[in-house]
Amino acid sequence: RNINDQIRKIIQELIKGPQTSSFLSTLPPQTKLRAVYTREDVIYVDFSSSLIENHPGGTSAELVSIYSIVNTLLENFPSYSRVQILIEGKPHSTLAGHIDIRQPFRKNTKIIKTTE
Repeated sequence: RNINDQIRKIIQELIKGPQTSSFLSTLPPQTKLRAVYTREDVIYVDFSSSLIENHPGGTSAELVSIYSIVNTLLENFPSYSRVQILIEGKPHSTLAGHIDIRQPFRKNTKIIKTTE
């Protein structure tokens, strides 16, 4: 399987959400993935506008959505260092008005909650 298929499968699992009700989904269930591709050290993840149309909004929810994608992909594909989120094939200003998503993101482990 090529890397784009692996990336697509991981994103589809994020969209599906957790299997237990004690965890919250990080992406709206209506989210549709249009395409994934890689160039140099960047993974590009292209969503349809359903992601922004159905996003609950709020700074925290946007951060969780963004970094669930970014951290998951960069953890699984360490040869890449950044993830660019696209909407309908183009960079978009924000998911829901708060966090600028026009530039690629690096991994951010500070927002990961660990269970002791």
